[in-house]
Amino acid sequence: MLSAESLPLKSLVLSLTMLAPIANAEPATEINWPVRQVAANFSHKNDAAPIHFRQLHTLYPSRKIANSEAVSSLPVTRKQLKVADIRYDFDGKESIIGDYIDNRRLTGLLVIKDGKIVHESNYFGYEAASSRILFSTTKSIVSLLVGIAIDEGLINNVNEPLVKYLPELKGSGFDGASIKNVLQMTTALYFEGESAAAAGEGRDIRGATVRSLAFGNGGMRQQPKTAQHKPGAEHGEAWEYLNTNSQVLTVLLERVAGTTVAEFAQEKLWTKLGTEQPAYWLVDRRTDEDAMEHGWMGLVASLHDLGRIGLMVANEGKFNGHQIVSGDWLRESTTADNTAVRNLPHHKSTDYGYQWWIPHGDAGEFMSVGFAGQIIYVNPSANAVVAQTAADPDYGTRTKEEAVAVYRALLSSL
Repeated sequence: MLSAESLPLKSLVLSLTMLAPIANAEPATEINWPVRQVAANFSHKNDAAPIHFRQLHTLYPSRKIANSEAVSSLPVTRKQLKVADIRYDFDGKESIIGDYIDNRRLTGLLVIKDGKIVHESNYFGYEAASSRILFSTTKSIVSLLVGIAIDEGLINNVNEPLVKYLPELKGSGFDGASIKNVLQMTTALYFEGESAAAAGEGRDIRGATVRSLAFGNGGMRQQPKTAQHKPGAEHGEAWEYLNTNSQVLTVLLERVAGTTVAEFAQEKLWTKLGTEQPAYWLVDRRTDEDAMEHGWMGLVASLHDLGRIGLMVANEGKFNGHQIVSGDWLRESTTADNTAVRNLPHHKSTDYGYQWWIPHGDAGEFMSVGFAGQIIYVNPSANAVVAQTAADPDYGTRTKEEAVAVYRALLSSL
């Protein structure tokens, strides 16, 4: 089921001066107004970003993922942790978490210890039930769904070639890549027109995404076909953050499940978690026929349900009386098992798993990280989960590193 509403143009007036680069590259013509509108709504820089980030599923086509009829318990401790004055060290400087909340423009913060909520706060008019765009935290959810598909025998194993399941990609840049290469972002891909400056900035798929949101005319299922093999490179040799990898995993899930990815997620994940609120998944068409989920960034969910996801993965895939995904998959997903996914370029303090980030150190932590500060942090050894949503205007300035410092300080204070 798709849902969408029109955005009143007046709500964009204040934000149109701070658009994403793709919008600035377009002439200011009437036909490009929808593109500029998308750029404004997805911008993390403007003052309206916290509002936009809880409305995107109503502004653009989305599929609803129904919440569970039987909601799982998330007990709350009687005494809640006061976080604002907790100190943390980052980059040789001592700061307080209250400043982190303000500077990173958090919209929600949830801390769970031993299965109980020890702190929850919401900002900018958000409530516990508020839906929030997850951006690239969606990638980690897609990884969970791939694991479920493998557990159920829909995919044999990650070492199989991707084109076994998606033969239309033969001759594309994905030819010769294993599913594991795709999960680990070690595909040797190149996109026509991509500049060196665009590497790692998601421009491999951004244009197709903006066009699909602006005009509702599809393209996300076809976009992976545009990948070319990077000259002189081999799959598995080097890591590069390319959003198309996550999108092609979404196409893979649709193919092997025989349903929409949203339907698969509802049946295999959302219902079993005992979720409180429905989720939504942005899609690329205004009509349900042939619409495709934006698998690299388009999931929308509530803060409590992010906490449930974190608890499930912290507990080796078990939650609410269900083994939702195998513990073997989660251990494999959160292990950097080769040199290509360790000591990453431009990410010196983290390794990479199957669409999960792995902070350095021996604490066993891992985390999903989405644009503008959408994070699920999991520390199984501490039996703790932190879920954060934000509209961080400074996203990208050592976001992961500072977040980990904050979360470690939070857990140390318990």
